[in-house]
Order: sequence, then structure tokens, then C-alpha cells
Amino acid sequence: MSTLKVENLQKLNGSTFPVGKIGQVVQSRITGNDEVTTTSSSFSSCGISLNITPIATSSKILVTFNSGGYANNNDWTLCKVDRDGTNISGDIYFRNTGLGGTLQSHFNTTFLDEPASQSQLTYHIQFRAPSGTARIGSTSGASLIAMEVLAWVQN
Repeated sequence: MSTLKVENLQKLNGSTFPVGKIGQVVQSRITGNDEVTTTSSSFSSCGISLNITPIATSSKILVTFNSGGYANNNDWTLCKVDRDGTNISGDIYFRNTGLGGTLQSHFNTTFLDEPASQSQLTYHIQFRAPSGTARIGSTSGASLIAMEVLAWVQN
């Protein structure tokens, strides 16, 4: 087996290869004082959304969602990150499973979206209450962050 070691690599025109950089960062948030609640069992918007327009179809979008939460006995908050009508995060939930009293916590998710688009993308948080009252942003607020990754090197 051989090993190739170099100080740096250059293209034929003398420029270097990209190793990844962030092109733009967009954030939407609410404070803990702006808690949003629902008792509906159907998904609806909680008011946290953002728009980002990638500069290249090869760009990836790194999306992070964080929220404080509390739940009374048997309350359950189920949420998801939606991009232009498509659930791209899977289910994210916070639940007090019959422990009694009030449970305070924090829930979050981070994932890399590959939209292959140069059109404006809209990401937003949807939530519902499978049981009891669903809460977004309680205790410490909530934020949705999208970062455009201009070049991506996989190891």
C-alpha cells in the first residue's frame, strides 16, 4: 500500500480546491416570553420560518432547530422541519410520559439538506399535540438556523 503526502493541491489554473465554506447564515427565533402552544392533533405552523436562496445547485443547507420546552403530566409536543411543504427532519418530540408534575427540557435537531436548487427555499417549524398541550419556545425560546455550505468535502 502506498501513501501520498502533499502540502497542498492546486488546479491547473493555479487556484486551490475548495474545502468548504459557509456562504450565508439565516436565523429565525422566538424568545421564551413568546411561547406558542396548541392542543390540535394536526400539524400547524408555530411562526418560526426563514427563507434562504442558495447561490449554487451544489450547495447544501445545514439546518439546526433548538427549542426549550416543558410538559405537564402526559403532555406531548411533536414537531418537524418542513422545506417547501416536505418534511425533511423526521419527527422531533418532547414528552412527559406520566411522571407527574411539570418536566422542563430542551429539544433539538441538526441535519444536512441537499435541495439541488438555486431558487428561494422556505424552512419552517410545524408542530402538533398528540396528547395534552404542545409548546414551542417555552423556558428558553426557540431558533431555526440555516447555513449554506458552498463546497463540501466528504471524508
